[in-house]
Amino acid sequence: MAVAAFVVGMTPAAADDRQVLEPLAKRYWAAEVEQDYGTVYTMLSPGMRDTMTRDEYVTSRKEVGPARYTDAEVGEIAVAGDLAWVHVKARWALPKFPNAGARPGAMWQLWRRTDGWTPVPLDEREQWPILPPHLRPAADEAALLQRVTGMWKAKAEQDWKGVYGYMPPWYRERMPLEKFLRNKARFLYVSHRVEWVEVEGDDARARIAIAYKFNDPAATKMPPREESLIEPWAKVDGNWYLKAGLPEEPEAAAQEKTN
Repeated sequence: MAVAAFVVGMTPAAADDRQVLEPLAKRYWAAEVEQDYGTVYTMLSPGMRDTMTRDEYVTSRKEVGPARYTDAEVGEIAVAGDLAWVHVKARWALPKFPNAGARPGAMWQLWRRTDGWTPVPLDEREQWPILPPHLRPAADEAALLQRVTGMWKAKAEQDWKGVYGYMPPWYRERMPLEKFLRNKARFLYVSHRVEWVEVEGDDARARIAIAYKFNDPAATKMPPREESLIEPWAKVDGNWYLKAGLPEEPEAAAQEKTN
C-alpha cells in the first residue's frame, strides 16, 4: 500500500491537525485494503458504532460492501477547522460482482473532529462541502456568504421586504411584493449562524444553524427549537439568490386534499 501525504500553505494549527490525522488516515485505508473491518469499525464515529455491533459491521462489510479496496494511496490532506478532506486514489470492487474486476477511482474522503478525528459516514456526506476550501472559488463563496447572511438577518428582523430581494427574478415576476408580504411567516427566528457555503459553478449550497419559535401567541413561552438546514442558491446575472419555490395557493392546497 503506497502512502504519501502533503499540503501546501497550511496554517500552523492546521499543520498540527494534519500530523494527527495523517497516521489515522493511513491506518484506516490500510485496514480497508486488508479487509480488516474490525479495525475500521474502531475508527468510526461513536454515533455510527451505536447503530451496530462490531460483529454486525464486519459481517455487513464482508457480505454487502459498499466496496472492497484492493489498494489505496492517501494523498493531500486539507484541514479547515473541525473538517478535513483526505484525497485517496484507490482501486475498488463490488462484493456482489466479484468477476467484474477492480476499478480505479479517486475521492475526497471527509473526516470530522468531535471527540477525535473520524471519517464521515456516506449517508451524512451531503451535510458538508464536497471539496476542500482551496479547490472552491473563494471570491464567489465570499459573495454568497454575504448574501446568505443578509437574508437571514432580514428574516431575524422580520424584514420581509428585505427577504423578498433575495428571491430569484423568476420568483418575483410571478409573486408580486404585495402578495409576498401577505403570506404570514410560520416562524420567528431567535438566532442563526451560517456554518458553511459551497459554490460549484452557478449553483451553491449553504448550511445554516437556526433557533426558532412558531409564530403563534400560544407558543411564545415555549423554548426555541434548534436545527440545521441546507439551502440551495443560484447565481443569476452575477448575483446570488435563494432557490425558492412559490408558496402553495390555499385554493390549490384545498383542492389537492379533496382529490
